[in-house]
Amino acid sequence: LVDIAPNPAQDRATLSGWMPSSTVRVMDLNGREFWSHRMGGSGRCTMNVSAWPAGIYVAEGWNACSEKVRVKLEVLR
Repeated sequence: LVDIAPNPAQDRATLSGWMPSSTVRVMDLNGREFWSHRMGGSGRCTMNVSAWPAGIYVAEGWNACSEKVRVKLEVLR
């Protein structure tokens, strides 16, 4: 199960459940990429969202079952 926690986030958010060695991209609703990361062997990482504008973002990548998924993230100020 792909997850982002906490959600909504203010400072940091942890992504988990992604396919190891896959790339996860986070975009705003206009399609601008704010962050991308190649996952390590655990399929989990933490991203710093403290400088991002408040709003809704979408994380896109592959889950541990090789399915393409999109997950919403809300950033609060």
